[in-house]
Amino acid sequence: MVEGSGATAIAAIASKKLNLSGNVAAVLTGGNIDMTVVGRIIERGLAKDGRLTRLRVVVDDIPGELAKLAQFIGSTRANIRDIVHERTFHPESFGTTQNIFTLETRGPENVKQIQGLLTEKGYKYYMD
Repeated sequence: MVEGSGATAIAAIASKKLNLSGNVAAVLTGGNIDMTVVGRIIERGLAKDGRLTRLRVVVDDIPGELAKLAQFIGSTRANIRDIVHERTFHPESFGTTQNIFTLETRGPENVKQIQGLLTEKGYKYYMD
């Protein structure tokens, strides 16, 4: 990956406004790229393509429910990247939890598959 200042040499050559002859070399650099920013760009691209999605699923707050839900999501071949198990700060009734999943999926069709199966199994869910 080339940073902006490193790409200026290529831009100058590509513009064909320089009087160049013989062999020409352009030095491309990328040492000042902020990898955190690169990671954010990649994640936004995955989200835009439907390969990274977030959903909130409400379940009863009893032992085993989160495990069943996680196993169900795994059966769709989506990968659970992150989960927040929220008991206190969600709008549903007492005795339930809201589980906020960030999922890596295979694309929009996989997301639709997950939604259909959640509905079929009677889960109450919200897409972010």
